[in-house]
Amino acid sequence: VFRLSGKGETLSMAVTVSLINMKGGVGKTTIASQLAYAASDDRLKVLAIDLDPQSNLSQSMMGPRDYVDHLKNNRPTVAQILEEYIPPGVLHHIQQQQGKGLR
Repeated sequence: VFRLSGKGETLSMAVTVSLINMKGGVGKTTIASQLAYAASDDRLKVLAIDLDPQSNLSQSMMGPRDYVDHLKNNRPTVAQILEEYIPPGVLHHIQQQQGKGLR
């Protein structure tokens, strides 16, 4: 976190960290969870977003019981939400076509 000081106050700027590698098994999830843990341990606000369809980061950070409860309650993963997303313009076009009897 970058801290700026001036006039007796300290301002903190948000930092975004993204871990991307097209190859599997290179430690992206492990590094992400350790960075999130270290930052939260340092009393920083942390938002970890798990876009991997396997949801290993979510499982790691939530713990096995909470993750299973999450799934049992039919709560979606981020990957599931994004897979089902239809942009508004496309949705409008589909609705128009269905109104014309086309499918």
